[in-house]
Amino acid sequence: MIEIIGERGDPRSAAPDTAGVDGIAAVFVKTPRSPGILKRLSRRIGSVSRRGSVVVGVAGLFALSLSGPGASTAFAAAESFEVAFQANNNTLYSYTSAGVGTSTTLGMLAGTSPASAQLSDGTFLSAFQTNATDLYVHKWNGTNISTTLGMESGTSPALAALPTGAAWVAAFQANNNLLYIYTSAGVATDTKLSMAPGSSPSIAVQPNGKWAVAFESNTDTLDTYDSADNSAATSDGMRPATNPSLAITAPPSSGNCAAANNCTPQTFADAVLAYPGIDGVITSSNEFAPEVWERAEGGGAGCPGQPADTAPWADSAGPAGNPINTTQPEPGSTVWNSDNVQIYANADGETCWYWGIVATADTLLNGDYANILSILDDPASSDTTQCDDLADAVGDSPWGTGNFSADC
Repeated sequence: MIEIIGERGDPRSAAPDTAGVDGIAAVFVKTPRSPGILKRLSRRIGSVSRRGSVVVGVAGLFALSLSGPGASTAFAAAESFEVAFQANNNTLYSYTSAGVGTSTTLGMLAGTSPASAQLSDGTFLSAFQTNATDLYVHKWNGTNISTTLGMESGTSPALAALPTGAAWVAAFQANNNLLYIYTSAGVATDTKLSMAPGSSPSIAVQPNGKWAVAFESNTDTLDTYDSADNSAATSDGMRPATNPSLAITAPPSSGNCAAANNCTPQTFADAVLAYPGIDGVITSSNEFAPEVWERAEGGGAGCPGQPADTAPWADSAGPAGNPINTTQPEPGSTVWNSDNVQIYANADGETCWYWGIVATADTLLNGDYANILSILDDPASSDTTQCDDLADAVGDSPWGTGNFSADC
């Protein structure tokens, strides 16, 4: 973890504040007119902003963004890394943790900094402003992408790798002072959002592939834009011509819902996906599909403090701790109906939800549900597609729900 303290170039100034968007935290310098605590931004996903800290990764680990005139090269201590920077001859240069430096003949605009990321196929990628003030993307395996997209002179792009397909997304201030997005598919998007002249955006990607951009607006406030074409403006002022930092924030620990005995439909799904042996991928689509399955079965309510037909189990009359109605007995469990569906309870020093998670996961791992596991291990990106795929797998299995695709 790297702590960013103060505005660009001044390590003595006040520590910045953070704001969360889509499970991502932004760090920026507030002006004196900014009162109090920063408001939550739109569509925040279950994370907590942490004042004064931001994670900045290095290509080979996460991503490296060196944005803004005068920005310094920064990287986290790591087993391996690769850094891109503007050399003192104004060309793009790289340096690795193995002590290997690589020069290029690619000219950079003086005072600007590259952004870098490692793609899902292992390729090291950098984006930067050329000495002709265009956005340029360089793959260090030798592939160059000259976009001819004009950038605001003196600004720097932001770059992030997407989780699959060696895909990536870049954000930059265009030469018309608007925020632009450019992707590995070669698509440039004008967001029509005005940026403060001389400022640079920051971008971060969640494990599910959703991304968000933070930037300084032309009214010197912190604004955001995301992959769903949502934008949010705050009333929190930024120091003119400074740049926010943005990083993934840690999602809530789904495993803790067993210890706290307070699972919700989502955190129960997460806990089952994370169960050893299942090792499913936690994405928004892979949460949505099991939650639809849970509603189709109607179980879950009844653990201590979670009465039937009440949030978070408003669609459930019970049985307790058993959202998809497994018949797997556990210590302290009792029978719910003639199908031997189990009601779980606090027993043997463990919680009601602990036994529900164990029973559900162990049932899925008993050898009869390989088709369900394969769907959970390789989820589709679309909520509906993943839900349909899971519903088909459940319908083709011995589980009694049947195909619930009509609910997807």
